[in-house]
Amino acid sequence: MNKTVITGASGFLGSHIIKIMMDKGMSVHALLRKSSSLKNLPDECAISRVDFMNPDSGELYSSNPVSAV
Repeated sequence: MNKTVITGASGFLGSHIIKIMMDKGMSVHALLRKSSSLKNLPDECAISRVDFMNPDSGELYSSNPVSAV
């Protein structure tokens, strides 16, 4: 199954996009800043806290590729 990573997932648009994609049976993974709230995300959504200013944060997907961001 293809996996899509969503940045800005806790925001208005990101959270709605995730809900729509999950309703369609798509595999999504939310990337959030450490300070982001989880209140708008579905409980079953995969979540990773990342530091977007740290280039090493991308290592999360070097062994677990994604189809789209």
